[in-house]
Amino acid sequence: MTVSVKAPTSTTGSIQLNGSDVLTIDSSGNLTAPNNLTVTGSVTAGSGLGGNAPYFFGALASDTTVTRNVWTKMTGMSTGEVDSDSAFDASTGRFTVPSGKGGDYVISGCVRANFSGVGNDGETVNMNIYVNGVATIYGARFSMDGSARLGSIWQIEKQAIVTLSAGDYIELYANLIDANGSGNAYVNANTTHLMAYKIG
Repeated sequence: MTVSVKAPTSTTGSIQLNGSDVLTIDSSGNLTAPNNLTVTGSVTAGSGLGGNAPYFFGALASDTTVTRNVWTKMTGMSTGEVDSDSAFDASTGRFTVPSGKGGDYVISGCVRANFSGVGNDGETVNMNIYVNGVATIYGARFSMDGSARLGSIWQIEKQAIVTLSAGDYIELYANLIDANGSGNAYVNANTTHLMAYKIG
């Protein structure tokens, strides 16, 4: 068996096995395997082989009461936690862009509001994903025609592509309003979550 590196041209280079290309690389850095390529061992996401790192996901670990009409940050988001670069603090619900990892990120959040303990009269559910303490990605669901639209459980999800720099941070907030003001609704665990991944 002979393994060799074929002399590169101005546009391509290759690794050969017994005189045949097994891996080629073009001037843009794209790798191509002419035949099926099998990788053994482990490949770390973000190591140059793709994977959209950094990425993270965290869902609310327990139901969280939200004071009526007060923007409240979601913390304790450790359920199903995934964190490629150890950049997400589940206890505070904050993801911070690591050094050297600035770029375009897909950011997604979900808030599931439960009004069952305050008369099943949910009127408005607001969610916001904050970037560096500033409300940036907003979503809302609200009653359009009085009692006919009041509800017990409402859910909102929002996504956006945002350019972030190293040190920037994101957090998820919720704001819930019941119609008669009889108390404080809560946000459901497991479904309420925040996530993001780098795309460029």
